[in-house]
Amino acid sequence: MHIKRLSWSLLNRFHLCGEQLRRILEGERLPPGIAALKGRGVHYGAEVNFKAKRISGQDEPLDVVQDASRDRYVRDVRKDGVFIPWNEKWNAKKLLSEGLDFTVRQARNFRENVAPKVQPTSAEHRIEMDVEGLPAPVMGYIDVVDSRHWIPDLKVLKNKWNQNKAFGSLQSVFYSELYRHETGVYPAFTYECLGENSKGFWHESYQGLVGPKHWDRLILRLKTVCHAIQEGVFPPADPGHWICSPKFCGFFFTCPYISPRIKDTNVQQKEVVA
Repeated sequence: MHIKRLSWSLLNRFHLCGEQLRRILEGERLPPGIAALKGRGVHYGAEVNFKAKRISGQDEPLDVVQDASRDRYVRDVRKDGVFIPWNEKWNAKKLLSEGLDFTVRQARNFRENVAPKVQPTSAEHRIEMDVEGLPAPVMGYIDVVDSRHWIPDLKVLKNKWNQNKAFGSLQSVFYSELYRHETGVYPAFTYECLGENSKGFWHESYQGLVGPKHWDRLILRLKTVCHAIQEGVFPPADPGHWICSPKFCGFFFTCPYISPRIKDTNVQQKEVVA
């Protein structure tokens, strides 16, 4: 299979489930889940804010950021649809409404706790570079770049991270190397994590991995993934992984790797729920 570009989302999807990636590369459509829609909404509010702030030097009013996040959530639901697990479809309207409310609240969390710290020089900045030994260019969209050579990457989460979790994400290696390619400077990189619990909003910041020693190892990973894709090797997810379930994968009931017994059990439960 031919690879046009190597992105972080492609690499991450391969690690989660190669079979899911294969279907997507071959044109099968998988609508986003509500969690993805919430993340898109908050990110769009941030994008609107930072593009304006890059010129004015001031953050946009709260209602502007929240309206942008709300409108993006609604637009994506109408445009792309939404994946809702079979055992939750009876409650779809409520789930979508709760997702919208969460998006608007987290837009406020972003505006109050992240936006004031950032003086952007660019937002949703696309960078592409060729890498020796890779069959396709590496490409990524950086959410925002601060004037102090800092990339604060926004994460909208259900559960809190910790520093080990942040170091386990290679997204910082991916984007920081793209930034170095364009500017000649390695940036500081942090994951700006947003969420809420019974006590209210929370916002935590964690460092990401940056530098050539991390990039060298990521290249090895990219080469292995490229070789597998070119040879048509798409390993399925571990059957015990959270993504390998009808709750998180729209391909579950047509996946050749799922045991018929497991499919039948879920179908029976589906009929009972219906």
